[in-house]
Amino acid sequence: MRSVDLQLTSRLRATPLLQLPFNNIYFYGVWGRITFPSRNDDRIRTITLRDIINWPALSKDYFNNPTQAWVIWVANNILDPWAVTVGTRVRIPSRSHVDEVMAAIVKDAE
Repeated sequence: MRSVDLQLTSRLRATPLLQLPFNNIYFYGVWGRITFPSRNDDRIRTITLRDIINWPALSKDYFNNPTQAWVIWVANNILDPWAVTVGTRVRIPSRSHVDEVMAAIVKDAE
């Protein structure tokens, strides 16, 4: 197993990494389900057209990280973010909640 240095907030941080021995192709392990249970510090947002067009910008607004749009999708069981319609209300976990969930995943993988 090879160690890869990724941000704490990366979904792949605690994921097993396989490198094929004959080339530099990498495969990441399959994730178990990540959950963000409802908490008092969650925020609710009504989705706008801008949000649908630019999920990374929405992620940056709430998490200061444009690569964490997946958190919003996972927290709301959104399988196809492009199928979300304007006016849909979504729950956005707090940044501290996301950090706690990701830290627990990393700890469990160690």
